[in-house]
Amino acid sequence: MHPAHHVLAPWIEQISAPWRMPSLTQLNAWQQARRNAAASVPGPNFAEIEPAEGYEPHILAHEQVPTRPDNWHDAFNALCWLAWPR
Repeated sequence: MHPAHHVLAPWIEQISAPWRMPSLTQLNAWQQARRNAAASVPGPNFAEIEPAEGYEPHILAHEQVPTRPDNWHDAFNALCWLAWPR
């Protein structure tokens, strides 16, 4: 793992195989576990949706990150939201 990604290690290490990205169910389970550990910083959920009002406004209004399944860009983005929820 690249040294810059050490903050993502708690989740990257749980990915079952390097070519399998985490599912939305897994991402939301990790988010819930993180919330339970740090209740003062809730962080958004991840959902397979196409936001009507745009990406950032949707996250702000609904506390929900649009996340496409089987998409490495979105999976890495979700890991960043887990590490930095606000």
